[in-house]
Amino acid sequence: MIKLTDKENKLLQYLIDNNQDSMCVEYSEIKPEQINFDINTLKGVLGSLVKKQLLYFSGDNEQYYDNFSFTKPISEEVQIMETGKYIPIKTTDKYLSIIEERA
Repeated sequence: MIKLTDKENKLLQYLIDNNQDSMCVEYSEIKPEQINFDINTLKGVLGSLVKKQLLYFSGDNEQYYDNFSFTKPISEEVQIMETGKYIPIKTTDKYLSIIEERA
């Protein structure tokens, strides 16, 4: 069972809320002030989510943290393409249950 800290949960929910049509999160589009994070906290929590395999780095240059992708797709189009069905993912709990179910 994957356990999230409050900060991980807050950031993951923010990413889910703001990326329903994509598998990819562009680092430059994350607004840390909207979740009361400073830039160092954002980088640390993103790293923690990658370490827990909830996101993975998908950019061209790790030094610049270009893009992160969801380990399991949240967008309807990508889910249907990959699995033939769509399960709405609107919360961190739902995302974690999908991750654990497919592990």
